[in-house]
Amino acid sequence: MRSSKYLTVMRMGRMPRVSIRRLFLYAVYTLVGGSLLMLALHAQQPHQLWLRVLPESAQQGSALQQLDLQNPLIKYHDEDDLVDSSTDAENVTSAFRHQGTYPWYIEDGGYRPAPRDPQQPSGAAAADAWPNVNAGDRIEQQLMMGPVGDAPLKTIYLPNGISSWQVKRGRQLFHEQKCPVDRCSITGRREDAPKADAIMFKDFFSLPAHKRPASQIWIMYMLECPLHTQFIHDKNIFNWTATYRRDSELVTPYEKWVYYDRRIRRKPATRNFASGKSKKVAWFVSNCGAKNNRLEYANALQKHIDVDIYGNCGTKTCPRHSGDHCLDVLSKDYKFYLAFENSNCRDYITEKFFVNGLGTNVLPIVMGAPRVDYEKHAPEHSFIHVDDFGTPKELADYLHLLNANDTLYNEYFEWKETGQFINTYFFCRLCAMLHQAPSVQPRSYADFNDWWRGGVNCIRGSWRHYEQQERERKRRKKKKKHQLLLLAQDQVKSSVSNH
Repeated sequence: MRSSKYLTVMRMGRMPRVSIRRLFLYAVYTLVGGSLLMLALHAQQPHQLWLRVLPESAQQGSALQQLDLQNPLIKYHDEDDLVDSSTDAENVTSAFRHQGTYPWYIEDGGYRPAPRDPQQPSGAAAADAWPNVNAGDRIEQQLMMGPVGDAPLKTIYLPNGISSWQVKRGRQLFHEQKCPVDRCSITGRREDAPKADAIMFKDFFSLPAHKRPASQIWIMYMLECPLHTQFIHDKNIFNWTATYRRDSELVTPYEKWVYYDRRIRRKPATRNFASGKSKKVAWFVSNCGAKNNRLEYANALQKHIDVDIYGNCGTKTCPRHSGDHCLDVLSKDYKFYLAFENSNCRDYITEKFFVNGLGTNVLPIVMGAPRVDYEKHAPEHSFIHVDDFGTPKELADYLHLLNANDTLYNEYFEWKETGQFINTYFFCRLCAMLHQAPSVQPRSYADFNDWWRGGVNCIRGSWRHYEQQERERKRRKKKKKHQLLLLAQDQVKSSVSNH
């Protein structure tokens, strides 16, 4: 029962006496509650950086959008469990899933970048588009950079000729690909070089004849690795690079994998990928003199498991002009494929892996970049790396195990329905970056050759052995340092005792 004094006060219409402490608590609760309500309402709104443009099919809902987050058969990843390379900035596609559609570069996607006010900051996507800000490949951020009103047209000069790029002169490419930032024009005419905003050299560099304007951006484009590209002696030449390496301004991978939802990396295989396959390992190869000893490894593997080698280095034939027929044979008859690169270089992963391997219903066995690089570029649990095994025989023993166990084999195909390979729209990204360039610190490579070839970018042996040698070298260095420290201490003690 309440006191009669309290009831009397209420009847008279007067508020009860409240302490200062209670008033303070009321104010805190009100502030916190209001903030939480505002956050909840904000979470339901589209991200201000992007403009939602939903085609009719996307409004009705597509198959890609029907991801059941409550399905107990689906394997999830908590945010804290994601690998370091999968930063928030690298998951633009996943970020849009809760809003009912995907970005424009995803099949059935509808989000496109909103036009940007030239007087306002560039936004999160633009800030994440540069190597010094984001250590990922930044492809999705560059694809989601918004246009700026009536921005001036940027001219891109291709000194190697337009035909080598398989593009058309002018603005047609940017319109056909529906680039968010499309105010760019391509030219191959030498007389346009002095006034071009950017010059992009492909695979080979030769100093242009014109006097270079201070604001002109020079770009070196290379898809091959350092062991098979030109040695460039010139210093302070290039502003940007466009290579497969993740620290290039414009990363140009052979393929780009994107998850629909980064928490869902694997789903149960919808079919038995081992069914009907009577053969074990295949390899299509024409270069028998690769510097990473891949042929020697394949021959050693052949002693412990059946390996059919097609091309100049083996006994099987499947002419290149047969086209998809060879891939059909691979997908239908074989369980494993040797996706061996011709060089062991960081980030260097080519169509041997993406097309011949992941592009068919076969499990790729990889040699080339370190395992950590494959993990950054490939779907989860989609390959076997030779460095996981001490010898070719150990690898063969594991392949025999998978060959005899369809359940284990099919686990390597659980990535199939969790995402897609996207078109990275290189020229769209180049155009967007050129329009962004004036608002960021100018970039330059003091010594391109040192960046491209220096350090440990490529090795001749296996990364497994290299890492073992590095660990041993560091162990010996640490041991020697400790011994020198002990010797110095003994000398000090001896000196003190003599006095």
